Amino acid sequence: MFKPSELKESELEDLLSSLAGRVEASGNDWANAKANYEQLSLFEKTVLYNNMPTEGSVEDRKKIAYTSKEYIIHLEGLASTHKDLIVKEAKHKSEVCKFEAIKSIFLKRVARI
Repeated sequence: MFKPSELKESELEDLLSSLAGRVEASGNDWANAKANYEQLSLFEKTVLYNNMPTEGSVEDRKKIAYTSKEYIIHLEGLASTHKDLIVKEAKHKSEVCKFEAIKSIFLKRVARI
């Protein structure tokens, strides 16, 4: 099993550098997923409005809009982007935890020198 505490100082530095890159990349992925989700969320009312007939009672018009194919497709896309956002957030948090753990080992070792 991999034991970071047994690595040489230079190996720890390399590992920290690699993990820092992974933290940055996963943070960018998370930010992009969040932007995609938020952008799609902003269009929900627009999709409803565009699929609402101009005639009939308000209740009937809303029912038609909420059951329209376009709105249902929009909701499916929203659910998909929300799932992607949650997965990428979890991955980013995992990468941050790994980085912080290795950083802690590195700093304790440097403090002993």
